[in-house]
Amino acid sequence: LLPGENYGSSTRVDPANDMGYIGLSLSPSKVVRFRLSTMERIDSLTFSTGENELQWGNIDTTRGYAYYTMETTPAHVVRVNLSTFTQDGVFSFNTGEKSPHGARIDPVSNILYLGLRDVDPTSINLVVRLNLTTFTRMTDMPEIIIPSGQGEFSNTILDDTNTYLYMGTNNNPSRIHKIHIAGGDFTLEETFTMDLGESGIPTLNWNPVTSSLYAVISDDPAKVIQIQV
Repeated sequence: LLPGENYGSSTRVDPANDMGYIGLSLSPSKVVRFRLSTMERIDSLTFSTGENELQWGNIDTTRGYAYYTMETTPAHVVRVNLSTFTQDGVFSFNTGEKSPHGARIDPVSNILYLGLRDVDPTSINLVVRLNLTTFTRMTDMPEIIIPSGQGEFSNTILDDTNTYLYMGTNNNPSRIHKIHIAGGDFTLEETFTMDLGESGIPTLNWNPVTSSLYAVISDDPAKVIQIQV
């Protein structure tokens, strides 16, 4: 990248179009586009003033959009049109709703799930949904409240049938929240708690063959934990 293009926080690829996108947590934030086959930088898109500290990126290659969460107060989600590589909308959360983490798109229902940490004034943690077709917040079901000390959201993944969403946290001990999302549902079914001292889940992966989760734990030394679901 170019001098000053620092603090990479998100990388997403679009193999069908030979494109990669690197999100930079700057003020304002920036996305750099590069060609996968040649690893050549093509150009960049700088967001509007105030859209700072890009945290998470998600890409919908079918519909041609990318979505980036901003560590602003209140939190923002910026939509990018990939065909024109231009900013194509911003969703702003309510006052006090901040720290958007663990964002994940369900491509079947075209819904973005994400966690909000330490929402003011009571420091609760929320799991919320955005309808990406209308780019609006969904209110047909109650949003999920995660107790204090269990909602430092980190990595999130869907299973291969789009039945469950698994949200990892960086608390000590770390947790994985299992949320049922099939058929329009939005219900926290159960929470798996690691052993004390097992904290930080920078990576969470799903194995469809064994229906297992694999969580990387930021211990010293690091470890990988398999969870049979």
